[in-house]
Amino acid sequence: MKTIKPYLITLPALVIPFLFLQGPNPFHLTGPAFLHFYLTLLLATHTAVFLLRRYVKGKQATPFTGCLMGITLFTGLARLVQGLSHAKPVGYLLLLIVLHLVLYGFIRGRFSA
Repeated sequence: MKTIKPYLITLPALVIPFLFLQGPNPFHLTGPAFLHFYLTLLLATHTAVFLLRRYVKGKQATPFTGCLMGITLFTGLARLVQGLSHAKPVGYLLLLIVLHLVLYGFIRGRFSA
């Protein structure tokens, strides 16, 4: 089986969520629109991490998975702080961030052995 290049999996995971935006900045979206964007980002990111861990051999996949997880977590935490500073409800976003961390722990534990 031919080895897949990591950037061929990583790039679509970062591009697909931005196709649903009307502008380049996801932080200017309203609450429900940002939740749709973030859920799409979570699905694309975790699918890409799963594919990277499964099909890219060796240590080549590790920097890409860390980068994807970091971007997704930073985006959620930045919007969480933004929502808290404006006294907006952030419960659903907090649940999505916790789901992100649980899924990452599951994927990391499953493929580390």
